[in-house]
Amino acid sequence: MNTHVQVEFSDLLAISPYEAPYAVIDLETTGLDAQADAIIEVAIVLADPSGQAVGEVTTLINPGRDTGPIHIHGITNDAVQQAPSINSLTTLITALTSGRIVVAHHTGFDCAFLARALGHETWDGPTVCTLQWARTFLATPSRSLRTCCAVAGIELKEHHTALYDAHSSRQLLAYYLASCKRRALTPPWLLT
Repeated sequence: MNTHVQVEFSDLLAISPYEAPYAVIDLETTGLDAQADAIIEVAIVLADPSGQAVGEVTTLINPGRDTGPIHIHGITNDAVQQAPSINSLTTLITALTSGRIVVAHHTGFDCAFLARALGHETWDGPTVCTLQWARTFLATPSRSLRTCCAVAGIELKEHHTALYDAHSSRQLLAYYLASCKRRALTPPWLLT
């Protein structure tokens, strides 16, 4: 498990939302249904208020079942045999996301799986969906991660690998934040 983390977790909840740090997440799963399917890879990239990476955690997860569509994520059953269970990582996931705005390129999907893994019905913390905000910041015909990254000039490496997709989403967040700064605007997700 890669646990390269370079942040302190002291009293993150006291930070103003305008100076809030981010936790950019990406998951690979056995399927699309958060109630029936399971997480097989998780990546969390920690970012400062400008969207710059300050740490990361990534690991495969043993779902205790078949890994699902290998042709999409490339994760075999053999690859996850020695991986930790999601239950053994809930304390770490909670620590990394607490006091942070959670970001994903489809927060509805990723947060539904994370909420279930943490024993919650829904994700109740603040979120930013880079897919949702794509047309506010990009002239894009599609809101797919691949297209958004291409329009923003971000290289998308190893698509459908949790860590690379999380870094791509973080770069989109940084692009959106830089656009707001250039135009002297408050990021719109902080106004809702």
